[in-house]
Amino acid sequence: MDIQLLETFTDLMETQSFNQTAERLGITQSTVSHRIRTLETLLGQRLFERSRAGTHPTLAGDRFLDHARALTIEWREAVRHVSMAKAHHRVIRLGMHHDIASSLIGATTQQLRSEFSQTAFCLGMDSCAKIAADLLEGNLDFGLLFTPQDSPDLHITPLGELPYKMVSNAAVHLDQVSPEHYIFPDVSSVFSKTHRQLLPQLTDAPLSCRPSPSIAALLQTIPATSYLPLEAIPPHGAQTAVHVVDDAPPLFQPIYAASHIRNRNADIQMQMLDIFSKLLDRA
Repeated sequence: MDIQLLETFTDLMETQSFNQTAERLGITQSTVSHRIRTLETLLGQRLFERSRAGTHPTLAGDRFLDHARALTIEWREAVRHVSMAKAHHRVIRLGMHHDIASSLIGATTQQLRSEFSQTAFCLGMDSCAKIAADLLEGNLDFGLLFTPQDSPDLHITPLGELPYKMVSNAAVHLDQVSPEHYIFPDVSSVFSKTHRQLLPQLTDAPLSCRPSPSIAALLQTIPATSYLPLEAIPPHGAQTAVHVVDDAPPLFQPIYAASHIRNRNADIQMQMLDIFSKLLDRA
């Protein structure tokens, strides 16, 4: 597959003009037409209809668009990974839940680059379900998540707990916090259960949100109270002052490391487990 065919197709889907796509890509209109005809021949389907009214995608063109975008991204990622081989012995793709990244990504990156100088790391933030799926599909090598996935092909290791503190821009003490001005932190089912046990009066808050960076952003725009990991609390000098509600109980979210079962005994996996455990001990 010539990647230029896909790039020309996706651009033409956006412009719906052979002439405009030619100008944007710096090629001739006949080259655009040739690439689209070649792609249509490979797929055995017409992708565009041309008439006096203009250029419009066919049903096949509409259906192919998501695939073309995904193939283009995969190709660019493959090229980048191959080019990394010139300078690094290996590449580790690490996925983290958003809240874990907001707390640990700085210390994690520093520690990993210090310990593994000949390794390139590709870091990504996503939901626990997506991280687990990417591990199973081979798109990630290692994951840090909140909810362990029940799969015989995943090796799950408990690492520790991430502490959360109640923070507010409107209340100083816990008894001043009302459900109407509370953001329920939708972190995980385990977190929610503990929250309901310790703070039943705030369980029915009309607003819930995840992940923590979104809650931190809301605390900069509306009067509210919620829970955040310590590292995610907006610093002093932020647009809206946010402080810890000292008499509110801290909440703790368990963190798990995950990898494909075939990698469970790899040396680098074991070393990374040790690094993450130590970082959480200091959190």
